[in-house]
Amino acid sequence: LIKQYNALCHRANSKQKKIQQLQTELMQMKDDARVAELGAAGESESAQTLRVLENRLDKANIKCVEANHINNTYKQILTKLQDERLEFDNHVDKLQMMIKNKKKEYQEILAMNKDAELAKE
Repeated sequence: LIKQYNALCHRANSKQKKIQQLQTELMQMKDDARVAELGAAGESESAQTLRVLENRLDKANIKCVEANHINNTYKQILTKLQDERLEFDNHVDKLQMMIKNKKKEYQEILAMNKDAELAKE
């Protein structure tokens, strides 16, 4: 669980960095679009450039939304694993206690078996 937890923390941090990178890229594209809009309103080449920039902006927005969704999913998984980690120790203790009791029971049964064999003879 700890390895999974650490792996998920690393993935979440990586995704967070990716989100920041995409947001920076998005801001740059917005600036490029504004410059293209102000610089040459009406020229066909400029209009094409603007459309290209708008398309890139839309794609960046989609990637940003997807990255945020993935980040939220990883955060939910991380929270669930943290909750399970808290319950894990109690569960292990209960299982160890059960094993101890079963071993004790087994020893008692072996002793009863030995007594029964001695009683037969």
